[in-house]
Amino acid sequence: MYTRFMIDIRGRIPALDSLRGVAAVVVVLTHLFLILPESLRDQLWWVHRTPLRMLVNGHASVLLFFVLSGFVLALPYLNQSTLSYGVYLYRRFCRIYLPYFIAFLFAWGLWNLHDGSQLLPGTSEWLTKQWPGETPDISTILGHIFLSGTNSGISLNRVFWSLVHEMRVSIIFPLLVVLCLPRKGGAASTLGIYVAASAFAFMLEDTFALVGNSFASSLVLTLRFVPIFMVGILLAMHIETLYAYFMRLPTFVRYTAWLAVPATFMFPRIPVLDIAQSLGCAIIIFLILSSPTARKWLEAKPCYWLGRISYSLYLVHTPIILFSFNKLYPILGMWPCMVIATLASFIAAEIFYRTVEYPSHKLGRRFFAPKMVHPSKQRVRPAIT
Repeated sequence: MYTRFMIDIRGRIPALDSLRGVAAVVVVLTHLFLILPESLRDQLWWVHRTPLRMLVNGHASVLLFFVLSGFVLALPYLNQSTLSYGVYLYRRFCRIYLPYFIAFLFAWGLWNLHDGSQLLPGTSEWLTKQWPGETPDISTILGHIFLSGTNSGISLNRVFWSLVHEMRVSIIFPLLVVLCLPRKGGAASTLGIYVAASAFAFMLEDTFALVGNSFASSLVLTLRFVPIFMVGILLAMHIETLYAYFMRLPTFVRYTAWLAVPATFMFPRIPVLDIAQSLGCAIIIFLILSSPTARKWLEAKPCYWLGRISYSLYLVHTPIILFSFNKLYPILGMWPCMVIATLASFIAAEIFYRTVEYPSHKLGRRFFAPKMVHPSKQRVRPAIT
């Protein structure tokens, strides 16, 4: 299909990297919005009830990350260019865990530098609960290092919850690809796992949780997010067939499909709707890959830069925002502090990318590097139906 012509010499799809960058910015905006006092957010009700919600729906953005991961990681399997399982895990470790670990040390360092006062009048209760009030003990530190997925195991940087699930799913990803094969009833497997995991989460009273109260409950919650990755795998498997069908639709219908973009981000934060939102995320990915205009916009330099630093921005922005408000809010107030925290987050993300993320990624490809073949010379994969 056309996807092979969108892959650059690094084996990546620039438009999807940029999409990840846009989603990371939405996560940052969401956290800044949550800092506003509840009374002010109530006055801004129209933000949540109009397409502007797209700018402050961080949860939908994380679901988009998961679907993107499922889609991109599945492509090598479908092109018969997979690595051995050991090499695959090594690369995922370097790509995800090494930057995560340095980000954990960074967050721990900033926590130790803050003055301990978490009561900031004029801000939200959400802000006061983001960092632990007491010195992290050894179990908390080990929980971060070993990705326990418990509340204490992400207490220094709350966005770590998604990386816990991402790393766990990475371990079983080849199995998920097999489960998604058409002859295995991929769609049925995806829905079945989601229903079962949601039922377990409900019984454990963790229906709305992102991490568990215990390691066991955190594993159940990971299972609940597995189908989100499977949606991305299914999209990768069937995208050629979907594209052929999509291009036969009337032009008006194809343009109307773009309404799925704001609709996906308008969903309320209800776990049972995660699977529906993930389908919306898959539609967004499909529409972008189907539209030369959308790809052109996303491959522009500003979006490309956001895509390049997206993971670093996701990792470092929360502790920077918390530290900035802890030190500067009593002096400068809300809006100057927000501007400084935002600028500092982007600058730190660029530095983190250059000094941590990129070297880690390079380390992952330093060993067991296959011979590079330009995408235009790769074998064309037939549609999977």
